[in-house]
Amino acid sequence: MHANIQCHSFEQRVLQLDSVTIKSSCILMSGSKLLDSIFWHALFRTYRDKLIAGGLIRLAHDLAQLSGPMILKLVLNFFADSSKPIWLGIFYAILLSTCIFCQIVLLRSYFQCQFLVGLRFRSAITGLIYRKSLKLSNSSKQETTTGEIVNLRMQKKLTYKQMIVKDQRIKTMSEILNGIKVIKLYAWEMAFIHSITRIRDKELGYIRQKAIVTAISNIIWTFTPILVGIATFAAYILSSNENILTADKAFVSLALFHLLRGPLNQFPNVITSVIDARVSNKRIQKFLNNEELDENAVNKISTDSKLLDRNSIKIENGSFRWSNVVDDPLILKNINLEIQQGSLIALVGMVGSGKSSILAALLGEMNKVHGNVSISGKIAYVPQTAWIMNVTLRGNILFGQDFDENLYNRVIEACALKQDLGDQTEIGEKGINLSGGQRQRVSLARALYSNADIYLLDDPLSAVDAHVGAHIFKKVIGPKALLNSKTRLLVTHGVSHLNKCNNIIVVSHGEIVDYGLYNDLMIRSKILQDSVHSVVTSDTEQYSRQTSTTESLASMHRTSTELIHNPSENDIQHDGSTVTTIKIEEEMKKIIQKETIQTGSVKLNIFSIYIHACKLTMVMLITLFFCLTACASLSANIWLSQWTDKAKANNNTSSNNRIRDMNIYSTLGLIQ
Repeated sequence: MHANIQCHSFEQRVLQLDSVTIKSSCILMSGSKLLDSIFWHALFRTYRDKLIAGGLIRLAHDLAQLSGPMILKLVLNFFADSSKPIWLGIFYAILLSTCIFCQIVLLRSYFQCQFLVGLRFRSAITGLIYRKSLKLSNSSKQETTTGEIVNLRMQKKLTYKQMIVKDQRIKTMSEILNGIKVIKLYAWEMAFIHSITRIRDKELGYIRQKAIVTAISNIIWTFTPILVGIATFAAYILSSNENILTADKAFVSLALFHLLRGPLNQFPNVITSVIDARVSNKRIQKFLNNEELDENAVNKISTDSKLLDRNSIKIENGSFRWSNVVDDPLILKNINLEIQQGSLIALVGMVGSGKSSILAALLGEMNKVHGNVSISGKIAYVPQTAWIMNVTLRGNILFGQDFDENLYNRVIEACALKQDLGDQTEIGEKGINLSGGQRQRVSLARALYSNADIYLLDDPLSAVDAHVGAHIFKKVIGPKALLNSKTRLLVTHGVSHLNKCNNIIVVSHGEIVDYGLYNDLMIRSKILQDSVHSVVTSDTEQYSRQTSTTESLASMHRTSTELIHNPSENDIQHDGSTVTTIKIEEEMKKIIQKETIQTGSVKLNIFSIYIHACKLTMVMLITLFFCLTACASLSANIWLSQWTDKAKANNNTSSNNRIRDMNIYSTLGLIQ
């Protein structure tokens, strides 16, 4: 696809990430394996400035946060000493407010910076993964499932097992959705529901175990700052009778301890995230280290190059296999092929003879064992199974290119799409609302609109009717068609168009066994004769079936005509029903409905849905515990204030009173 899309900064950074990774790999590695340090070093180099800026902002925030308790001590001392001037208290209050304001601004700036970097990290790695998936060799594709590509995320231990099960679930769901027609036809819904439920239950088991471990960890780290405060106060007052716990000492100490609460509460999440990042890194590295297609398998010569000769396609002594395993058999052997520019060449042979494999070899999708392959110009490929996007007909044909109305109209007319499909016809996922012939014509129209130099056509006429195939060959592929100046390599089982080709290549058991004109090959090539005989036999059987079908349709037509002229009472529809039907049909014309986003305040029924999902009893318990926690925290601060006031007034208290006050404060603290 050659779309005129401007490269935004994110895309540039993705490309920069890829290039840095490749360069680092070439310099610092021996072999093809990508080291973990190199991968993260490449990420750091790509976003170094943002990371450093975020670190400096966080440092400034932490300094402002540490200044808060110190200023609070000055404020408490000011209230304790009535001889100090009022302006000093106002100055301390303004200073404390400024410090808090700076903390808020710096923390929000830090989060914005780091979230932006994290988003770019994730987007860059996601782009790298999906671009890698386009380069995977055939052996790597067999080892890597769809679930693994979609689910390359972060987990460890229990979560690592969960991710393995999640891969299985995503893979199974993908297979179910792809084969949903067959499942519905055979009424296999319950069997597949049980299969998915079994995998999901296993996954939920790992999630539940991880949640329990995380909850225990959070409880421990939440208790830590409270226990530190209690232990500090207890050690201070019990170590000596001279140690009096005053307000400035108590509340400044609490302020410092509260600074620890945030980091300590986040510490379990940090540990989990670091572990998850390591697992994610290993999964990504494993995927990125998969073998790629050999980019040098095909020598691509520019149409402006001085090396360009009259041949658009050239294979010299080529041997190919699908995998890179040495013991695997060769699929194509001793292929020698030269195709001149602007020629129409047909590839014929029995089923499984290697015709489509030759096209795959020209595309660089097969593992080249030895030989040379040269291609001059841009290639357009039309596969046997059409690839259709979930957009309009125009979107499928343009494929991101600029709209040229004149060319577009010529293309849809040549591909016989003007009659049965409108320009803005919405096409469903994988062309589900199109017939096989329509999908093939859309795929052919996309290739035709791309204005390539070489067209590799893998039996595009097999899925269309005979008269449509004749029209397409005449308007698109043939000697006087739109592609008459382009190089065309046509795989076909049909025989009606072979005499219009410049040359015919006969393939058998992965080898080119004959080459020449149609009339000559019909005399000397038994393989071509057998192919023609099998096609003629197949056409005869198909004609018989079509004749039988035509007679059945005629009978059905006569029956329906009688029903129309003699309608029963039950068949009479009221005007209101007709109007309703028309409205429903108009609503159903749109296959994919636009997503709607509600704006404004959240409705109460949304909250009720969440409450019912969590169970009302559980919601009430959680609310009660939150209230108790807030009350206990407030009571602890009030008791600490009274305790310090009493200690200051009495200047000293007995050991028993100190222990009693300490026990009450400890109880309130633990209740939190």
